[in-house]
Amino acid sequence: MKRRDLLQDVLAGVFLLTPLARVVAKTLLEHNGALPAPAAIQRVFAAGPPAAVFLYVLVPEKLLGWPMNLAPAQLAFIHPEQQHLPFVGRLAGRGSTVSLESLLLLAPDVIVDLGNAGVTQRSAAQRLTQQTGIATVQIEGLLAQTPQQLRQAGALLGGGQRAEELALYSEQLLARALRFANTRVQKPAKLYFARSYDGLETGLAGSIHSEVLELLGCENVAKQSGHTGVGQVSVEQLLTWQPDYLLTQDPEFVELATTASEWESLSAVQAGRIYCAPKLPFGWLDGPPGVNRLLGVLWLMALLEGQVFLHGQPLHQHCRCIIAQQVGYVPQAQEGQFAFNVLDMVLMGRAAHLGLFAHPCQEDQQLALHTLSELGIAHLAACAYPHISGGERQLTLIARALLQQPKVLVLDEPTASLDFANQILVLEQIQRLRAQGLGVLLCTHQPEHALQVADRLALFK
Repeated sequence: MKRRDLLQDVLAGVFLLTPLARVVAKTLLEHNGALPAPAAIQRVFAAGPPAAVFLYVLVPEKLLGWPMNLAPAQLAFIHPEQQHLPFVGRLAGRGSTVSLESLLLLAPDVIVDLGNAGVTQRSAAQRLTQQTGIATVQIEGLLAQTPQQLRQAGALLGGGQRAEELALYSEQLLARALRFANTRVQKPAKLYFARSYDGLETGLAGSIHSEVLELLGCENVAKQSGHTGVGQVSVEQLLTWQPDYLLTQDPEFVELATTASEWESLSAVQAGRIYCAPKLPFGWLDGPPGVNRLLGVLWLMALLEGQVFLHGQPLHQHCRCIIAQQVGYVPQAQEGQFAFNVLDMVLMGRAAHLGLFAHPCQEDQQLALHTLSELGIAHLAACAYPHISGGERQLTLIARALLQQPKVLVLDEPTASLDFANQILVLEQIQRLRAQGLGVLLCTHQPEHALQVADRLALFK
């Protein structure tokens, strides 16, 4: 599976948290004009970025275009069928960028907006329907009401079984978030979310821009009496608040906070608790304030818990065979204590798929031989593993991990102790696997190797 396919499923599966107990069920959809039957709705115009992300998750095939320009880095994570959708402008947010004439030429069946609209927005939607004859739909609700949004919008737009599957998953995920929040009631973590490169713009407590923090029972230190939304703060205020963690989506702020003298007195900076959340294809904490932030719920929960998650569940909750089927591991090196031949070493990777007393079948052997061929070492199949070179042993270990048929391959310094020629050999194979869509997590002490094979780097000191 390509990473963009996986991401759409994750965005689909992740945009799915459930309403907290305090959220009262209600109709979250308001509309103006006569709505077509669900099956007749094939072209949906997203009024703004939150609606676009929501529709991309729920009914991607009906999304008419993007209301915002997507950068190449964002498009790399978007499904190919939606990569080529045109920029059509927006009707919501900070000023409309599409004219009524252009909207009519696009001929949408319905216009959808998402977010808690005020009187002005509702009036504008009514006026738009009167002027164009196109029905408009406003999806209300908080982040915690995502399941209800999915079900109700899915019924309206013809989302079918997909809408229900996403809603059910979201309910499970939100239940986890609620349990997490309940464990933090006595001592909630104090967080500050920097939304700008200088770190002084933030989402104030109680605003849609800080929902991820507050959904998990954290304390947003940026409070301004009588104000919500986006606000400006000062370094002096931050020194008074002393948050436990600094969060951002801007790498420039991370560099500023770790190098500028005015930030060094913050305890979070001194302790190295500055974390940059991903923002591709959309912000995980904010930007836009849509269902994309539910990825941030998973990310922040894992950060604060200090746990490793697999398919949204803590690793310790999975049995070892399931982990082995999903994650392949390649150690730095493995000396051969017994004279197994290379084919037998590789076949050991099938243990994740075999019963206790089962042994590899002919199909497993064919798969092993094919994998060896793909890695360019088929000629070593009958050779004794302890007698081949270091680079060949490393490729054998990679082949063994690939026979687990994992979704992710974890490599611990795979080129350690190898000569230059074998380093190149191993790195070329890692590049090939990555190009085929396999997720690769590589640990190395050689930055030039990371730059050669990685599309994202994390530096530790």
